Amino acid sequence: MSNLLEHAKTELELIGYKNMKWDDPNKWMYDNIVEIIKTFAEQGHSGGSASYMLGILEKLLRFKNLSPLRVEDFFEVDISPGVYQCKRNPSMFLSEDKTGYYSVDDADRKIIKFEETKNEKSS
Repeated sequence: MSNLLEHAKTELELIGYKNMKWDDPNKWMYDNIVEIIKTFAEQGHSGGSASYMLGILEKLLRFKNLSPLRVEDFFEVDISPGVYQCKRNPSMFLSEDKTGYYSVDDADRKIIKFEETKNEKSS
């Protein structure tokens, strides 16, 4: 067993993931987490590649975009005419004037103009 997998199992047990019955939803969650950790450990990443992969993987698992958003990435939301949601990052919505977008995760709803993202790697 890899050090990473051993570490993960120990940490999961310390927060209560132990002695679970086969039909316990926590057993399903534990098994899924362990499977992902095992796959990651078997891929043999070094510190550098592991950090790089984790950064990208986390964004993808959270439905975040990896490259700048474009106006064509937004579609009209069925439940609210005139509201456009991003198909590449569902927390992003098109501004009313269609010159930028904002995140529903941002309490201030700061508009990010499309021009501002041309040289960025992600939002």
